[in-house]
Amino acid sequence: METNTTPRHAPGERTLADIIGDLSRPLNERFLKTKTKGGRSITIFTWITTQRFLDLYAPGWSGRATLTYSGERVGCAYELCIPTSDAGLVCRAATGDDSEDDDDMTEAEVKARQYGSPTTRAEGQAFKRAAARFGFGLYLRG
Repeated sequence: METNTTPRHAPGERTLADIIGDLSRPLNERFLKTKTKGGRSITIFTWITTQRFLDLYAPGWSGRATLTYSGERVGCAYELCIPTSDAGLVCRAATGDDSEDDDDMTEAEVKARQYGSPTTRAEGQAFKRAAARFGFGLYLRG
């Protein structure tokens, strides 16, 4: 995988199948991290990695986050839209959520949550899930 994330195509110049094909390829190990969640080790990638790959393979993409709050929980719906040459603007959405409540978490999980607020974590989760609807990182989810 190249490290340069400068798009090789103009927005709307690629077919949906080509974009999904590129986004569905397994990621190089250097883009992956491991974290513990619920006592289980899982492989993840950051929202920054997601953004860079979308910039490379789906130039002109856009997204919109809608946040909701309920008590200590925050939810986010993220709509990701990609311009294509054959299907026009294709939009797919996903959700994410997080909480300030860390009573049932291990010390490692609490430490991992120190990066960003529940709002930014919920948005990042929803963003990555929306990108997975175009194939990005989907192979990691079994």
